[in-house]
Parts: sequence; structure tokens; C-alpha cells
Amino acid sequence: MPHISLPLVRIAAAAAAVASLAGCVAYPAYPVRPHPAPVAVVEPVAPPPGVVYVAPVGIAPAPGYLWRYHRVYGWGWWHPHYGWRAGWR
Repeated sequence: MPHISLPLVRIAAAAAAVASLAGCVAYPAYPVRPHPAPVAVVEPVAPPPGVVYVAPVGIAPAPGYLWRYHRVYGWGWWHPHYGWRAGWR
């Protein structure tokens, strides 16, 4: 039986380990893109001077909506994430 040196056995074992683990690296199923930084939207808390307050008729359309004044359309429902809802008064 031929004599095999110990360093050759170690190299063969390392190559077998690398070959067996080569398929374990997986790429994500979707492309990973960085999210853009959030943009702060500043809405006025109170209407400007001279604007008459109009009380809302009914209840808010969904949780999180606030009754706010829009400088072009007047009073309406506003949500911090979804923005203005149609149906101006």
C-alpha cells in the first residue's frame, strides 16, 4: 500500500469541505435596494388668520385622519401617511 503524506490528506480534506459548502451561498430572491430617506412634510397646525373654522360633518373616514385646513381647497381630512382625502367642504 503506497504511503500518503499527511499534508496531502489535509489539502484533500480542505478541498472536499470547500466543494461541499460551495452551493450553500444563496442570493436574495429579490434585488436589495436601499430605501430613500423619509421626507418630512410640515402641515400647519392652525389655519391662517381670517379663516373661518368649519366643523366636520360626521366622523373621520379612518383612524389617524385629522380635520385640517388646506390653503386652496379649504377644510378637509388629512392623514400623516396618506395625505388629503377627497370630499372638501
